[in-house]
Amino acid sequence: MTGEAAAPIYWENTLTLSFQENTTFFIVKQIDSFSLDRSYAFMTVMPAVERFVAPWLSLRGGAEGALAALNGSVQAGYGALAGLTFRFLRAGMDLNLNFTWRQRPSRVVEGLLYSDMMVLMNLTRSGIRVQR
Repeated sequence: MTGEAAAPIYWENTLTLSFQENTTFFIVKQIDSFSLDRSYAFMTVMPAVERFVAPWLSLRGGAEGALAALNGSVQAGYGALAGLTFRFLRAGMDLNLNFTWRQRPSRVVEGLLYSDMMVLMNLTRSGIRVQR
């Protein structure tokens, strides 16, 4: 089977507010995708709160809401996330661990809602400088 389809257009925004001398953060992330060659849109909003309980440890939790519109059918989804960051201060590195659970609307099949669990781990380093 061959055919062509246009790639969807993605729109992403993140709003971050800090409180209590930059130890508590309120974050809202919004990700949308739209297709120009078929009747399809997928919208996600993820509010979360992150709190540094120590200079080397932060904890976060949040929720997720999603809407999928496909061929005139609209399906809602929901989910939750939890995570933590270990900050290795002397090395300038952060180890992030996140767990996400979702009931995600399908992007392909109308009316289908399926479970999606994900564990994400990443290591980041700040303060890298290029010298000549």
